[in-house]
Amino acid sequence: MQNPSDLRGGARLLAGLTLTLWASACTASEEQAPADPNAGIVEAEEGTPGEPAAGGETAEQAGESAEGAGAEPEAPAESEEPVDWAVLGAGILEQVSEYRGLDVLGEVPIETADGEAARTYTMERLFSLSSEEELQAQARVAKLLGLLAPQVDLLELVVTFVQDQAGGFYDPVRGQIFVLPGFSGALARAVLAHELTHALDDQRYNLQASMEARSEDADALAAFHAVMEGSAMVVQEQWSREQLSMDELLEVAQESADQSAELFEAPAFLWRPLLCSYLQGTAFLKRAPDAQRAATRSADPIDVARAFADPPRSTEQILHPEKYWDDEMVDVPTRVRVEPVADSGWDFVHADGLGELGLAELFLDGSAPPAGAMLTIRFVHPATEGWDGDRFALFEREGAEYLTGWIVFDSEAEAEEFEAAFGAGPRATIERAAQRLGDETGGVRLLRDGANVTLEVYSSETALPEQLADVAAFSAS
Repeated sequence: MQNPSDLRGGARLLAGLTLTLWASACTASEEQAPADPNAGIVEAEEGTPGEPAAGGETAEQAGESAEGAGAEPEAPAESEEPVDWAVLGAGILEQVSEYRGLDVLGEVPIETADGEAARTYTMERLFSLSSEEELQAQARVAKLLGLLAPQVDLLELVVTFVQDQAGGFYDPVRGQIFVLPGFSGALARAVLAHELTHALDDQRYNLQASMEARSEDADALAAFHAVMEGSAMVVQEQWSREQLSMDELLEVAQESADQSAELFEAPAFLWRPLLCSYLQGTAFLKRAPDAQRAATRSADPIDVARAFADPPRSTEQILHPEKYWDDEMVDVPTRVRVEPVADSGWDFVHADGLGELGLAELFLDGSAPPAGAMLTIRFVHPATEGWDGDRFALFEREGAEYLTGWIVFDSEAEAEEFEAAFGAGPRATIERAAQRLGDETGGVRLLRDGANVTLEVYSSETALPEQLADVAAFSAS
């Protein structure tokens, strides 16, 4: 169940979060006071890390200090004069190369793109890993689970969401950066630092190839995005501290905060995974449990190199970094497979996994966080922290829909906890969603067998089999 929010487009809000947060963290370090978790967000784009390319990063390069990033490049003029993106980008690329500890292996073109070009780009990226039919199937799954309103056009929602939040984005297929009209000042420079980090990582690790390799595993793909965004956030943080004045930091934060309301007008189904990739991706690379505790930590370049060369396998490892970094606590997810039964009378539509991040979304509050409390957004829930693997499959019959999922937990006790929490929480919401999509006979059926839980959602009794085995067979390894 690949989450459409894995599409990245360039959210200006994230710049404000980074700049204000780490400006506050620096001040806190000097004054022995806690950091102020102000709101905001930074761009977004496509791409995930892969295996090191030939001539890739050495341990010596990875461990180099990012001190002495060079002179600050000329900032965009606050006038009607057009920005010389080539000159500006070249200067920031040199600085980013120092901070990231990677040599520049090739030119990174920067071009302007209007809103229509951004829309075209969004569609290209969206369908580079899936089809319109698959996106529609993902929307049907989200609606059955109560994560998306029945009337929502998911394709239009995603495209509009990206356009509204975009300021600039890196395209790993073309190997270039696009910026939108009206994008200038300190915000543009900060986002360029972020995007140019993606370009450097792409030159070292083939981002597009890595995404394509994980296109059928939404959870692994989301984990990759978190590493990629975390890498760019770590560099943008350091660049901002050393290249922007406090006045510029606050200016960018204000610009970003002005757009925060637009972000949270979208369903949490879109904005929470997006924020997770930035906030928790950064925390993961800093070996911190969450964004708040990551604020005063730094990332070891050797850790960043390791995360790209041997990426986390699941959002569970992103949400709980010790399950990746601590050799004694490493938790590799169970691989769950589903095999539709031939000639069953049910037509198979789509299959994918939710992962711990997606499963937690069933339990989490979908409302916007309070002003100034962006870093308090929750990405985990006690009922789903025992997740070890899952697979969901969507079927249809006589115009009705049937969604079945098999979830593996680490222990029987954790499966029992999920079962109890589900009955007290999201069950009623999902049942109402199923009935809105079908009729009053729609509903939910949950069965537990030891550490395994089977969840079935049906829009009408006409789509509900007597037993799951009539429709599909699940297996785990």
